[in-house]
Amino acid sequence: MATVALINPPVDRVQEVEYDRPAFPSEALAWLAPPLLARGHRVLLVDAKLEALSFDETVRRVAACTPAVVGITSYTHEIKRVARLAAALKAASPRTKTVVGGPHTTAIAEDTAREFEVFDVAFAGEGEDRFPELVDALCAGRSAGSVSGLAWREDSEVRHRPTDRPRTDLGAHEPDFTLLPRARHYFYSFARGCPYDCSFCANPNGRIIRGAPPERVISDLQKILDYAQPEQIRFGNENFLLPLNYSRIVMELVVSSGLSQHFVYEIQTAARSLDASDLDLLRRSGCFKVCFGLETGDEAQLKQLKKNRDLEHAKALVEKLRQRGFEVEINAILGHPGETLRSAKNTVDAMVMLNPTRPSLGLMTPYPGTAVAAMARENRGGYRLLSRDWDAYGKQCGNALELEGLSRRQMEWLQLSCVVRIFLENGRYAEFVRFCLDYRREAMMFLRTFLGRVMWRQRPAAS
Repeated sequence: MATVALINPPVDRVQEVEYDRPAFPSEALAWLAPPLLARGHRVLLVDAKLEALSFDETVRRVAACTPAVVGITSYTHEIKRVARLAAALKAASPRTKTVVGGPHTTAIAEDTAREFEVFDVAFAGEGEDRFPELVDALCAGRSAGSVSGLAWREDSEVRHRPTDRPRTDLGAHEPDFTLLPRARHYFYSFARGCPYDCSFCANPNGRIIRGAPPERVISDLQKILDYAQPEQIRFGNENFLLPLNYSRIVMELVVSSGLSQHFVYEIQTAARSLDASDLDLLRRSGCFKVCFGLETGDEAQLKQLKKNRDLEHAKALVEKLRQRGFEVEINAILGHPGETLRSAKNTVDAMVMLNPTRPSLGLMTPYPGTAVAAMARENRGGYRLLSRDWDAYGKQCGNALELEGLSRRQMEWLQLSCVVRIFLENGRYAEFVRFCLDYRREAMMFLRTFLGRVMWRQRPAAS
């Protein structure tokens, strides 16, 4: 039996409030802890983002229990910060084994292990089955290579045992959110996987959709409600309405069990999956917000991306959602392959026309494992890779990529103008004020970054 610390890492500075200071606990920690406890290990969960812990506070809390193994989840833009955290924990407890997982290492486990010597193991894929096996191996002094899907350091060398990344049977595991602090909101996924092949997505959970038994979903939701009485739940399924019959069963059970009287929820799904016949069931079961991806507002790019829809379809869909009282969030991206200033402006114009309750316009980021990353490395698709520094790989405040026909500064300006125009051109003045207050940190950071780049480009060359 060993002590294992699982960490959702702290942030150096708040860039995106929703994710850097979330109202919901880390779902990954809630899923990973139970199988470790079942094997007799002691588990410390540290959700530094939820608790707004500083770097030093996180180190002190973890170091106090001298864990045998530390597991840290990481997105690409925070991998360097996670490496610093692992180094600080190693300094406090030299025998501690450090394991990094999450989307970044799932895409490039071997490269991560080579780049950051402080990680003893870089873990690829889902962890409910294999992470406890790894902990057992490390605590018994066995090689990490006994577990598939890892890159690890052994005899001063990096070794890699690739895998087809076997997928977790969600029916065999269940999360335990009671191990984490109570929160106002919860992020809960009862299915994983997405069948679509988007160039900007690494699809870490695979293309086969797997779901927990519907009755277990109801049990999980009831436990969350009994523990925290949250205001709302965000279902994290990549595409909530796929497979459709499965989703309908879950929604019907939410209604028949009476749970729909105790919380509201939001979903994300593909526009092609939404059917008018399902909207009434969504409302009856407590759904208040639907998020879907437009991706681009340029008709030529929609055809190029094979999205099988046009702007008229999106407009009709938004109207149907509004008629039934849903809030609507639309996601789009500036910087698709071959993007130009004209096509980017078309996307902004489309977002203004559709007038979503909440606009979300990201800037293309070449995340490891994506087709866009491969194109950027090979200078295809009109891409110019601006940085290989992982700190620059944020979709809102990053600086990793631009295009031959669309500079980074133009992308950032269009991103800002899109938000402003959606509110002001649609007469949503009071909402605009509230939006600015809610996202004032992001706004100030954006302005500092944008103005800094303008000034840097205007500086005279050294004589």
